[in-house]
Amino acid sequence: MRQGLEKYRQKIASDYQRIFRVPYTLNPKIFFQPSILEAFKAKGKDIVTSIRSIMSEPVPGVYTFNMLNLNFCQKLIHEVKLFVGPQHRL
Repeated sequence: MRQGLEKYRQKIASDYQRIFRVPYTLNPKIFFQPSILEAFKAKGKDIVTSIRSIMSEPVPGVYTFNMLNLNFCQKLIHEVKLFVGPQHRL
């Protein structure tokens, strides 16, 4: 099974034509919101306060925050749709 998966991975790597470069760069400045990058720059005990400052708690115990850049998300969704093909609906 492991050989089959490796063969499949190699086929994708050689045959799939990427549309956008952005989803593959793994550059935090491209795909994270600036607010989350700033929050995680804090040190020590300040990091907890910094992260809490960008979060909201709409329901007790449920926390939300903006994490990903909209442009990155749009490109990633487009790339995934092209990758899985028209037979799959996202």
